[in-house]
Parts: sequence; structure tokens; C-alpha cells
Amino acid sequence: MSSSDFVKAVWLGAAGLYVSDGETSFFIDPYVSRVSVLKVVAGARLSPDIKRINECISLVAGQKAEAVLVGHSHFDHLLDAPEFAKKTGAMLIGSASTANVCRGAGLSEEKIKVIKDRGTLNIGSFSFKFIEGVHGPAFLGRIPYPGFIEKPFAPPAKASDYKLGGFFGMVISHPLGTFIHHGSAGWIPGMYDGIKADIVFLCLAGRKNTFSYLDETIGRTGAHSIIPIHHDWFFSPFEKSLRLFKGVRIDEFISAAMKIVPNTEIMFVPALIKFKIF
Repeated sequence: MSSSDFVKAVWLGAAGLYVSDGETSFFIDPYVSRVSVLKVVAGARLSPDIKRINECISLVAGQKAEAVLVGHSHFDHLLDAPEFAKKTGAMLIGSASTANVCRGAGLSEEKIKVIKDRGTLNIGSFSFKFIEGVHGPAFLGRIPYPGFIEKPFAPPAKASDYKLGGFFGMVISHPLGTFIHHGSAGWIPGMYDGIKADIVFLCLAGRKNTFSYLDETIGRTGAHSIIPIHHDWFFSPFEKSLRLFKGVRIDEFISAAMKIVPNTEIMFVPALIKFKIF
């Protein structure tokens, strides 16, 4: 049992989180470089913004974290992750595709762990379970950059080089409670069957059928709170104010939630500000 009496988090923008119980700390999908949409569309080669990464680590984590977890290998989840791992000494945990990018970025094999469906691990007082799902139809009704990353590469690299590599939802338990990180708005029916959670960090961008999405992620888990993530326009820096992702349909999401899971609280949280989960 952890001696900690709290678990706190920081939303980093996009699907990114920092989580700590004061003894063990980790990042999920940390992405703060926020490269412009013009660079992505033009096929420019993207590099992590080291200055922003350093600022983020100093702001939320000091200089230490035990793990960096990556739910899938698109650039807005993976581009910055190897640098977060290097600078905090963390283990990088993700799919085989994610592992190849981390190798290309210079992480040693001892600092890389490949996850599989229903795989589990423990770090400090946290336990993690990885549930295979599918990515939401985020671009013109299609999944962007499908496929797998078969060989290591290092940035700078095109957004299209960061292929999906499979999607995992993460069930993260602590003596004080359980939360789910669901970093893309797709799902496999029944993927969370038998799993109970207090909170779901839920991607809003790129969803299709909101009613079924809520039923699968919130209704089946019995979560009492939804914390929306990945609803921001992550192609511009925070200094230019936080804008909603185009077509995210916040009002429709809230209306659907009131019908499907009426007893579940929706909590929008500000970026880069610590808040208590449990």
C-alpha cells in the first residue's frame, strides 16, 4: 500500500498526461512540440522542440519520472516521448512500432519495454493494463497513417513516418482509485468488459458515433467522471491560446453524455495545471 494520500495529474495538451502520487511519476503520450499543421500537410520533417520539452519537465515533474507510456505511434503521441524518457531517466513503454522509433532516437534496450494486448506491469503503487483497441476515424472518416513501423528511425522525420502501430487503451490502478486513458476515439466493442474505473480520460477529436463511444468507454466501466483530452488544436503553441480541434463538437458530446451516462460528471481541465485525481 502506498503511503501517498493523493494522485495528481497535469494535462499536457493533446492526449498528454503527467501523473504522480508523490512517490512514483510517469507521463502518458507527452507531446508539447505542437508543430504547425502546414508542416504536417507539406510533409516537412519534424523534430522535437527540446526547449518546450525541458520547460514542461521542469514545470510538472522536476527532473524525474519512472515511465513514459505511449498508446500509439502517431507523431502527436510519440514525437516527443523519447526525449521525455531521456531527460527523466524513464522507461519508455509502448508497442513494437513505438519501440523502433525509440531505438532510432537512441534509447537503450534496457529503457524500452514492448507491450501487448492485456499485458500488465507494476511501477511503484501503480499497476497498468494495456487493452488493444482501434484508432478513431480522425481524418476525413479514415484512420491517418495506418500500418506499422518496421525499422528504427530518428527525427527529423515526416508525420507520415509515424505510422499508427496499433492502439492501446490504458487501465491504471492505484490503491486510491482506477482511471483509464483512452487516447483515440475508436474502440473495439467490449474492449473494457469486466473493467471498472473511477475516471476516464477520453479523447474527443475524431469520434464517429458518440452514443456508442460513451457506452463502450463510460457505460461499461461505470466511471463517475469523464475528463476530456485530445480536443485541442494541437498544431499551435499554448502561447497563442488553447483552441478546440476543428469539428470536435463539444455541445454534441455533452448532450450525448447527458442521455447515455447522465450520472457521470464531465470535467474540463486547463492545460499545464496540476489537479487532484484521487
